[in-house]
Amino acid sequence: MSMYYYLISGLPDLLADNLSGGSIPSLDDFVSFCEESMSPKDFALLKKTFIFNDIKNVANIGKDTAFITPSFYSKEDFDENVKDTDCFFPFISDYLSDTAAEKRLYPQMTEEDELIMRFYADLDSFVGNNKFLADYYRFELVLRNVLTIFNMRKAGLDPTNFVIRTEDFGENAAKSNNPDLGLGGEYPFIIKIAEVVQGGSLVALEETLDKIRFDYIDNLIGCETFSVNVVMAYSLKLLCAARWAKLSPEKGRSIFDKIVAQIRENIKFSDEFSVVGGKR
Repeated sequence: MSMYYYLISGLPDLLADNLSGGSIPSLDDFVSFCEESMSPKDFALLKKTFIFNDIKNVANIGKDTAFITPSFYSKEDFDENVKDTDCFFPFISDYLSDTAAEKRLYPQMTEEDELIMRFYADLDSFVGNNKFLADYYRFELVLRNVLTIFNMRKAGLDPTNFVIRTEDFGENAAKSNNPDLGLGGEYPFIIKIAEVVQGGSLVALEETLDKIRFDYIDNLIGCETFSVNVVMAYSLKLLCAARWAKLSPEKGRSIFDKIVAQIRENIKFSDEFSVVGGKR
């Protein structure tokens, strides 16, 4: 596995330099920096952390909306692939082929939600043999399903047909009357999400979800410091911070500050471990 000492050591400076004037760094700058420093294979893995933006772009085809970046496909590649849809990932290609034939697998859902359903049906192929991506996207699906269940129940609706079923998350969870959907042992955060959803504060809900995401990502990474998985972990966190910056510049800045501090702390820990552990 490649180790990205220069890239990760340079991230604090890249991010901090772009925080001048209170603004947050450009995610596109982060992507460009990574492209210059990573192998093509690993950079392609990194771009897979942006796939939900690609899904939005596909759902927006034919609509008067701006192209969303960062994304796996550049605007140029995306436009070319629209002409030959077989060049997209299979789940996107199949979706476009079906919609061209006026066929919907999940007509009760929005176009974006249907694409997400298809994405998860093809997840193993999409992530390949990268366990970090596989674990993260399966975790993200749990969050999505849990939110769907609690939000629809709060609105007096049946969530059963809107839950994306997997081996770990089936119909039983959607029908469960347990406060934790019967999954609290494996996902202790479910109770907290239920409480926040009932509280009705969207800001509190988003903050809770991102805290859960960051904790999960940190647990996935463990003691890794300079691997491609660490770069992807920071990418996923930066996506959260950028989303917050659109809602609240102060909150976005706060999250970026914490990300920069964590990178520096991890680098410091790695240097100390190398000396104390005798590995230098």
